[in-house]
Amino acid sequence: MNPARLQGPDHFLDILDHDMRRHGLPGNTAQLQLHLSAPPDPHQFEERFHAWASEEPACRVALLDGLARTRRVIYSSGKRPEFRRHQNIRAHDVLNWRLNTPIPRPAHPPLAIDLIEGPEGTTLGLTWDHLLMDARGGEFLLVRLAGRHQENATTWKPVSPLSGLQRLKATRSLHPVFKRIGQGVAAPEMPNIHHRLNVGHLVLDEAQSTEIADRGKRIHPIVGETAILLAGALRRTHALCTEVKNNPSGYMIPVTVTRRSPGNLSPLLGNPISIVYILAQAAQMEDSTPDTLARHVAEQFMDALRNGHVEAIEKQLDLSGFLPRAAGSRFLRHLTQGRIASCFFAHTGRTMFDTLADFDFHGARVEHVFHQPMICHPPGLGFFACRHGARLHLSICSTGQDPTQLGQRTLHDLLTL
Repeated sequence: MNPARLQGPDHFLDILDHDMRRHGLPGNTAQLQLHLSAPPDPHQFEERFHAWASEEPACRVALLDGLARTRRVIYSSGKRPEFRRHQNIRAHDVLNWRLNTPIPRPAHPPLAIDLIEGPEGTTLGLTWDHLLMDARGGEFLLVRLAGRHQENATTWKPVSPLSGLQRLKATRSLHPVFKRIGQGVAAPEMPNIHHRLNVGHLVLDEAQSTEIADRGKRIHPIVGETAILLAGALRRTHALCTEVKNNPSGYMIPVTVTRRSPGNLSPLLGNPISIVYILAQAAQMEDSTPDTLARHVAEQFMDALRNGHVEAIEKQLDLSGFLPRAAGSRFLRHLTQGRIASCFFAHTGRTMFDTLADFDFHGARVEHVFHQPMICHPPGLGFFACRHGARLHLSICSTGQDPTQLGQRTLHDLLTL
């Protein structure tokens, strides 16, 4: 996506690779989410949609291997989806009808499926998750796209053979490094699981919080403060890795972003988490200031969004212990590489792509940045930060050194360099 595209009437929001087993469907289904500034003109919508799809690399990533088989559609909730088969009708007519049909709440079905029969036995499948869309006024269009081959009429076929995560796996050898996060951290150099992480907390005064916020705005108006805090954590992690003679060539950072859909008040439903991958080289820790490193992180983050290098996972998070639930180890196991330290965080705030949707974290509306724990190995280190009112709160988890001292050193780096 080019920056000029963001100023147009149609804005790219997200590509979600989403586990459909909770709906009773085997495998994964790709979701393609597009924001429309106004209800589409029936005569222009098809042209706009195809022009958008041809320009967005992420659109080609959206249709992945292993899409749901539809021979048996069984929903665990017991509700049957709205299922319509269309013949001799254009796809944009179906899309336009869906966008402009009000959804009765709360009686709407969990999912609506349109099968549009095309030439030579092909079928275009469009599924609509009403929980995640607001059809009144055409504000949100959430549609899962798949093409079906004539030879195998029961299987959805992908357009693109590789997703971003699959490309990542193809270029790197991923090894399980994290065990159950709720119990602690294990790495190749640390075979024993640490059953308890020491946690320290720091609350910055208003002057310090304001200084970091102002510097963040100069770096990037949306993700700048997040990038500065991440840069400080990366520099401290790199220093500790050097102390324990573990010298990774870089740090892989899965950046997680959550969004609340309009009208969705539930903290548990309709809250997808998208993951953008950023790679920070170890040399950058030694040859740059926190601001320079933060600028690099922010640029990578925005470039990844614009170029569609986005993965997603639907995960409920537990803030009670500042750590993900044990189930989070499933995707952490796929994100960590032998000697590449891994950390991840979440950014919330208003998004440049959409002025209507507020970002949130676990259902709590916030206006600034929030961070998921950054658990790095070794030396078993994690950072968590959030802004509450005018003050920035830092939490540091560590299996070794005193976490409060680590937080004070990180803060000193951020405020003095």
